[in-house]
Amino acid sequence: MAEEQIVSAVIGTSFGLLSHIILEWRKNKTRVKERLQESQFGLYQNLWKDLRKLRKAADRLWETANNENLEDFVSQLKATDEMVNNNSLLIEEEHLRELERIFSRFNNYMIGKRKLIDIYNQQNIHDNDVYNNINNIINDNRILKNQYSALIGQIQQSFREQLRTT
Repeated sequence: MAEEQIVSAVIGTSFGLLSHIILEWRKNKTRVKERLQESQFGLYQNLWKDLRKLRKAADRLWETANNENLEDFVSQLKATDEMVNNNSLLIEEEHLRELERIFSRFNNYMIGKRKLIDIYNQQNIHDNDVYNNINNIINDNRILKNQYSALIGQIQQSFREQLRTT
């Protein structure tokens, strides 16, 4: 009988200890998840600020294609890209792919604006070929500008949905 009591006490203590370990593990898992969600929320706020700065720099460049606006755009593009790369661990995979598409489009936009500035600085814009080239570049840039504006809007909606579910 004493042996059964000892076995029963050991089993009871083991189950109690196991229950305590599982409870602590769940608490720690919840704390880690909450910290990750807080970090992700802060990251998305900062990322959204950088994306808006980048959009504003692109809009200024669209309005006035000059070297100063181009350099501001390039600088903000690099800063935003670096911010994304440094925090890619906390960014949802779908959002990361969307951001990579934005940066690719912005690089094309930058190239188009650089060409436009170079043409304005070096050519006689009254030449029909030059004039047609300028119009083609402007149309290509307009398409890229509209694409990234739409994509930023999609990311904004996606961020909102992501933040609502966390």
